Amino acid sequence: MRRILAVVAGLVGAGLALLVAAPAAHADAVDDAVRALSTSPPVYVAPGLTEPKVDADAVRSAIGSRPVRIAVLPSGTDAYSAALQIGQRLEGRVTVGVVSGRTFNAASNALCQGVASNIAKMATDAHLTELREKNDVTPTLTEFVRRVDSAPAANTPACGQSSAGGRTDVDAAAADDSSPWPWVIGIGALGAAGAGGGVLYARNRRRQRAQALEGQRLVVPRVGQGCCCCPGQR
Repeated sequence: MRRILAVVAGLVGAGLALLVAAPAAHADAVDDAVRALSTSPPVYVAPGLTEPKVDADAVRSAIGSRPVRIAVLPSGTDAYSAALQIGQRLEGRVTVGVVSGRTFNAASNALCQGVASNIAKMATDAHLTELREKNDVTPTLTEFVRRVDSAPAANTPACGQSSAGGRTDVDAAAADDSSPWPWVIGIGALGAAGAGGGVLYARNRRRQRAQALEGQRLVVPRVGQGCCCCPGQR
């Protein structure tokens, strides 16, 4: 019995240690990214990371002089929270994308609330093959940078007409009104969308899928049998 209690106590202690270490690791990763992006923008890759693959020079070239910053951080870092914190601590109007393990998200004080995260999702959807087969985020990141150019800027009529009401991700965070929406690399998109446009986009995608599947039924035939119920056959 004493041995069992000792094991249980050890497991509880280890769990508490992990709970304490996780926020600390997140803070350290964000601090390192802020320091690096403040002195050597626009791309930061945490030292020692081998996955996912990323060609930092290619991403840096795609960004050029754009107010976009990219950070590739250790797995376990909250991508949306990190993007938001980095953006708040960097000077000026900026859009920040963060990759952490197999998640990617973005936040911005230059674009409408939720737009940066939506762009992250669309860029991921456009490059699922590279993500699934090669675990290479370079094409996704360069696509993300390109899409920022045509994104609606904060405090413009296009932004004001959305459910975000002209706010940015930073405004929503200050009002404690952001609603992260997770996207996972290789499945859909990456990160967490803010309230408003991000959630609306995800709901619309689900509704479209449901409508496309409605009334369709595919039966896989056994070996040696014809396809009795395939679309287009009776």
